[in-house]
Amino acid sequence: MTTDSEKNKELCNSCSMCCNYVTVEINEPKTKDDFINLIWLIMHEKVMIYQDPEGIWNMEVETPCKALTKEGLCGIYEERPTICKNYKQEDCDKYSKKPFHIILFKTREDILEHIQKHTQIKM
Repeated sequence: MTTDSEKNKELCNSCSMCCNYVTVEINEPKTKDDFINLIWLIMHEKVMIYQDPEGIWNMEVETPCKALTKEGLCGIYEERPTICKNYKQEDCDKYSKKPFHIILFKTREDILEHIQKHTQIKM
């Protein structure tokens, strides 16, 4: 019988999409200062901010895992962190059919447009 770990290893073969970013939960922006702080974050290279379908706000930084091999495989697969072990293909950019965000900010302009359309905040 194939274990979940073996199934994941087979499905992830030659794919390292989930190993090339870090996502950190952040507080929902509510005030002018909150949005100013988001603008500061988004002004950094390879950073985006999004609200997921469950309503959770996140900051994502595009940065590869140090354990990735040149072939794009996990160099510490058997000893990988629990967060990696618990990751399932239904949550994966490659396999999932569900949207990953309901709000997405990639630029300062995205944030300013959102403020103008969806809040009473004056910038």
